[in-house]
Amino acid sequence: MQQEVFVHAYEVVRPIVLKAFRQYFIQLWDQADMEQEAMMTLYQLLNKFPELEGDDDKLRRYFKTKFRNRLNDEVRRQESVKRQINRQCYVEISDIAFCLPDKGLDTVDRIVYDQQIKAFRNQLSAEDSAKLDRLLAGECFRGRKKMIRELRFWMVDFDPYNEED
Repeated sequence: MQQEVFVHAYEVVRPIVLKAFRQYFIQLWDQADMEQEAMMTLYQLLNKFPELEGDDDKLRRYFKTKFRNRLNDEVRRQESVKRQINRQCYVEISDIAFCLPDKGLDTVDRIVYDQQIKAFRNQLSAEDSAKLDRLLAGECFRGRKKMIRELRFWMVDFDPYNEED
């Protein structure tokens, strides 16, 4: 197999590899290990099916299936009961943070949120402003429900039940 053909084929399937790296967590594997495994899979695939060299769409489909099956086999192997002694007892959270969904606001939403709170606070009296601080801290006080109703008007963009799409 020619080197140029392999390099072109790998560039075609590399987005699949990068997406799989974000989706699968395999212990002790970093991105270089994932790419090396992908290259081995691609080499085997091109040797078995030489007609894939000219058809990028078919190559993507074949590669995605074969590569994900290989990753699933590796995950199954690591999770098997008889190999539990080989498992890591602790995983550094910063190593797998990209796998965890983010429940917070993104930067733009946070800026809009802060602006809306500031605009709402500007139209309040000093006493109500103190109540707003207590509301944001999660405290209970008299008039809390009324303030939540007023705040809901200002925070309509952040209401999950108010989807207009």
